[in-house]
Amino acid sequence: MRLMSALFENAVASIRMGIEDYQSQDAFRDISAVRNYYAGVLLLAKEALVQCFPEEDPDVILAAKVRPVAKGERLVMEAEGTATVDFANIGRRLKDFGVHIDVGRLEELRRIRNDIEHKYSTAKPKVIKRAIAKGFPVIAELFRVLNKGPAINLEEAWTAMLATTELYEAELARARATLAPIHWHSRVIGRAKFECPECSSELVIQEDPSNTSQDDAHLACEACGTMILETATFFETLVDQELGAECYIRAKETGEDGPVFGCPSCNRATFIEDEWTCANCGYGLPDVTGRCEVCGTNIPVSDLLADPDRLLCSYHEYLAQKDD
Repeated sequence: MRLMSALFENAVASIRMGIEDYQSQDAFRDISAVRNYYAGVLLLAKEALVQCFPEEDPDVILAAKVRPVAKGERLVMEAEGTATVDFANIGRRLKDFGVHIDVGRLEELRRIRNDIEHKYSTAKPKVIKRAIAKGFPVIAELFRVLNKGPAINLEEAWTAMLATTELYEAELARARATLAPIHWHSRVIGRAKFECPECSSELVIQEDPSNTSQDDAHLACEACGTMILETATFFETLVDQELGAECYIRAKETGEDGPVFGCPSCNRATFIEDEWTCANCGYGLPDVTGRCEVCGTNIPVSDLLADPDRLLCSYHEYLAQKDD
């Protein structure tokens, strides 16, 4: 357990230092960026290997070479020497363990790093920065394999990484894919642009991408690590984002409410007029046509929400009460 912790902590420290160097405008820090960042990614990959079989000997899991050794009547594997798995084999070993990472994204960086270590690199600063940025999605995927939040562990470094178009677009596609299986109570929620209430990032994910129920969805922000606990407030904001302008125009031009109303079940301004349903809790008006039984006039949604069993328009309701 101590080795796993040390691997992860060293990986995070190296990546953070590498990103600090990567952000620097000083071209002389590019060498440091390559060394720290490259070392951090490999350490993170090694941690992923160990995490696959946490009860096994990490020395054997990470060994460059292993050998079978007889222990009485048992055959066990032992590490041969002290060398650990290198870049050339780490991707293969991860794959053997059922973890598929695109280590090819690190190939250019590996070549630059080897040039630096063994002679010198002629790569220009822009090429070096591009090689580093190309590996950002690999780090994001390794953090997911480890079930750890990159925003929490990398902090400012993660923010800097997300500033690159390639990583952001990859993370945005993944975030939207986690939300895709959910059966939303309203089409309005389904088409809305999700944004973190803390940092305004669109990298809002569903923590369990296999869940299909809106009521059971647990949402979080991949950019800043915020857990969206007040989902009712979040959905209310989305409804206002989508229909708030229409509500304002209707009130200004006609003096009428709608197309959003307060839901009598959850008390949120999330009941959608043309869907007869609450976008937050799913409450719907039961067995109503929305028309007066006498004259066929539409009964206002506000009246139906106040009295779901209402069958008459305001005029005929008045006449019926007058006759009584």
